[in-house]
Amino acid sequence: MRIVLIVVFLFLTSYAKGQELGIVKNGKHSIKLIKNASNYSLLYSDIKSGENNLFLFPKIESFYNIIIDGFNNTKDHLVIVKAINDTIIKLEYKSLKGVKMVKIRQNNLQTNSFGVSTFFSKEDMITLFEQS
Repeated sequence: MRIVLIVVFLFLTSYAKGQELGIVKNGKHSIKLIKNASNYSLLYSDIKSGENNLFLFPKIESFYNIIIDGFNNTKDHLVIVKAINDTIIKLEYKSLKGVKMVKIRQNNLQTNSFGVSTFFSKEDMITLFEQS
């Protein structure tokens, strides 16, 4: 329990000190790109709980390329990425009404927590990262 509280505290302090670089809204849900002292984070609203979840990654260019490259595959597919702090990120790509979309599924192995974003388009992701 003490470890969970420490991890939550670290997440909150890194978010509180971070600089918001971009935001995209999809109805009542949103996703934000944040620059922290030594890394970046994506903060998104969870579609199940409505709460905000975040995960950290070290290099903005690498993560951006992974997300955008996923839109190039014509079939629905899943890309799995290991982020900072034992967090597994699953980028779920699906075509919805002829438009390729991505949904973020997060599994933090340290805190045994899960999160799911709403779907975002390629244009949403480009807009989010271009603001940085």
